[in-house]
Amino acid sequence: MPPVTPEGVRGEPGAKAPGTLAYEAPATAIYVGPAGFDGAAGTKNSPVKTIAAALRVVPNGGTIVLRGGTYHEEIVVPAQKRVTIQPAPNEAVWLDGAKPVTGWKASGNTWAVDGWNVALDASPTYTKGAPDNTQAEWRFVDPDHPMAAHPDEVWVAGVQLREVASAAQVTDGTFFVDGSAKRLVIGSNPTGKSVEASVLTQALSIRSAGTEVRGIGVRRYATSVPQMGTVIAAAPNVSLTDVTIRDNSTTGFYSWAPATTLTRVSLIGNGLLGGGASQADGLKVSQMLSVGNNMEEFNHSPVSGAFKVTRTRGVTVTDSAFTGNYGRGPWFDESVLDIAFTGNDVIGNTGHGVMVELSERAVIADNVIARNGDFGLFVLNSGSVKIWNNTFVGNANRNISIGMDSRRASDPNTPGHDPRTRYAPQASWIVRNVVMSNNVMAESAGNCLVCVQDFSLQYTGSQMVSSVNGNLYHRTSPGTPRWFSAWSRGATSRDPAVADTLAAFTAATGQDRRSRFVEGATVVDGAYGLLPAYAAGQASVAVPVPSDIASVSRLPGSSTTLGALPR
Repeated sequence: MPPVTPEGVRGEPGAKAPGTLAYEAPATAIYVGPAGFDGAAGTKNSPVKTIAAALRVVPNGGTIVLRGGTYHEEIVVPAQKRVTIQPAPNEAVWLDGAKPVTGWKASGNTWAVDGWNVALDASPTYTKGAPDNTQAEWRFVDPDHPMAAHPDEVWVAGVQLREVASAAQVTDGTFFVDGSAKRLVIGSNPTGKSVEASVLTQALSIRSAGTEVRGIGVRRYATSVPQMGTVIAAAPNVSLTDVTIRDNSTTGFYSWAPATTLTRVSLIGNGLLGGGASQADGLKVSQMLSVGNNMEEFNHSPVSGAFKVTRTRGVTVTDSAFTGNYGRGPWFDESVLDIAFTGNDVIGNTGHGVMVELSERAVIADNVIARNGDFGLFVLNSGSVKIWNNTFVGNANRNISIGMDSRRASDPNTPGHDPRTRYAPQASWIVRNVVMSNNVMAESAGNCLVCVQDFSLQYTGSQMVSSVNGNLYHRTSPGTPRWFSAWSRGATSRDPAVADTLAAFTAATGQDRRSRFVEGATVVDGAYGLLPAYAAGQASVAVPVPSDIASVSRLPGSSTTLGALPR
């Protein structure tokens, strides 16, 4: 099972469990039930059997009500049918891509079923049939996990097995699909146990504007990498509310349509990516839970982990939790404009906590970003990023890293453009006008607490960052991290200017005049709140929150507090 959300996450992110919700249904609703039949009237007392049949008869603007049970279907909501799909009151509904497998025969220390005719697409990139990329930073599949892109999935007694590359490698807890012999081989004894295997590839492709799906679960689909997602939003104004998408082979959810709204959506244990979006202008995400994704351990780059957004204008992510993913947390890349990422908890992911790359205009405020396996927040080639009142604790590398390489949007041939603005880019990919205020940076690691570097050797720290002030810095000892600051010297030197103390940094740059620097014991408690001694003096350190930050977050305007707000 994927890891659970850490205790102490603020709010109540994630979907309500299937079977716990009760929605009203209009009298004209079309009903579906596992015991129905597709020639029925579709009424409450005479339901059809499949969602596909209900879609044929429901009127545009109508409602489909699903009775409790499991639906083994691949569903396309057609463009001419704007519908609401919901469960019957307090009845648990799952779309399930797996089916029971019987007829096992023992063969030495393994068990096999012959006549296995399920052939799935194992393309490792977003282009069907193409080989994996060859550059290390662009390879999807980690050579240590060569079967990651193979979407086959098998469960024995509810426990998922791991796919291996040959019958000789099969041991307890693993399986092999022998395509040439049409045989499925497992290493766990199936005697007296249920065995299920994923045979369907995409649960729900929503192609009708204004459709809403709510209150159901989606699980165990053998979605290939090129299919992009087990659940797809391919039309404007699609909304998902209280939907759980879990244990699918690659990506759980994906949108490439404007005005997608995700409210209390849980993305759990998917093989590559919890979810993502591209050219999904106006994307709104609230109270999402993304946990334990990239179960197949794809490389962190070019994509894996919690949630990745590219080429999108106007993105709001609030009050959500991205925890325990085997890769990066939320990642905004390839010319994303106008990001509001506020009130979120990003904890315990194995890669960077939050990454803003090749983008422009972002507010990163009132977040807890802690215990991630690399940088807490990585701002790379992105301008006008405002970093206010976040609590960074114990990230394995720098708590915040501001960096720039040689990529520039002025070159239309450099990868990372939104194709709609390739020749008139709205993001320059130049770090400038960055603000860092009222943040708590505790238990810092890496080699610096304030880290601003231009590896293209063009811009100084002062040209990249307009203001650093009102922060509380903490390191456990004078040598951890080695420096207080590393500040780009632009063309003057490849090596940044370094300072060992806050006072030396302020003297050199004029920045951080109100900030405080603490060495020794930590300044936060186990729930990432400020210890009383530091909370009592925060007003003397913090600077007033400006109205533009207050307008997109829970932070009160003109307030002078440090770090993320408790809830």
